[in-house]
Amino acid sequence: MAVFKKYLCVLFVPLLFACQKEISSDEEAVAAASKVPADSVSVSVDEVNYNADLEIKYTAFDVSGGGSTEAIAGGIVVPLAAGGAKSCCVNLPKVWRPGIKIKVEWQEADKEIRPEIYRQALELPRYQKPGDVYLVFYPEHQLEVIASHVEPSHPDWPGKIKEPPLEACLQKNTKKFCMQSLPKYGWGTPDWKANNMRETCNEKGRKSELNFWKMNSLSKPELDEEIKNNKNSCLLMQKECLEKWNVSNKKMCSFEYED
Repeated sequence: MAVFKKYLCVLFVPLLFACQKEISSDEEAVAAASKVPADSVSVSVDEVNYNADLEIKYTAFDVSGGGSTEAIAGGIVVPLAAGGAKSCCVNLPKVWRPGIKIKVEWQEADKEIRPEIYRQALELPRYQKPGDVYLVFYPEHQLEVIASHVEPSHPDWPGKIKEPPLEACLQKNTKKFCMQSLPKYGWGTPDWKANNMRETCNEKGRKSELNFWKMNSLSKPELDEEIKNNKNSCLLMQKECLEKWNVSNKKMCSFEYED
């Protein structure tokens, strides 16, 4: 199983942008906290995505200082993300003033990562007291930057669309369209684990694994060894699925099971 876990990032995460390093870290949070001016507070950066069919990969910069450009956040935003993925940090004045600007650079992905890079610098709208900075991505490459103490599910959400992303999508589109990129199974549930096992261990998953190792220029004996190890890991997981995982249907433990 140790060998299998080593490749979890490659084999188990379906998102196109997955496994890329995000900008924020605990060390950066500590460093940022030590640089907060007396007239400011440190707040988190969060993301909301009203696109049902697009992931967003972004980097955000604090460009309030004119010539200086400081990266404050970056990461992957899944379709219909409704906030909660806090990252650190940006300093906001305790009293709003003009000229607080956030620049965002982003790419979009559906089945493939699109080559276009979008850039937009927006002034943070007036706030009564500083809250977390939200980067809100809309269809047609539109962006909104706001400071808020609440997320889209709250009645006081200040974004231009008041409903959470999924609810807003369902008001204008079919359920099939809105649900297309959402996980079918609850995160971390036995059914979710079984689905990930199948995606990794079925014929398509094995071909992806083979292509991955070929790109890493392994020798034939090394390649055979990796394939053997991962096959054994798949069989072990299948055994655990059948004997221990509380899946809703034991047929889901078959590598070739289809819903």
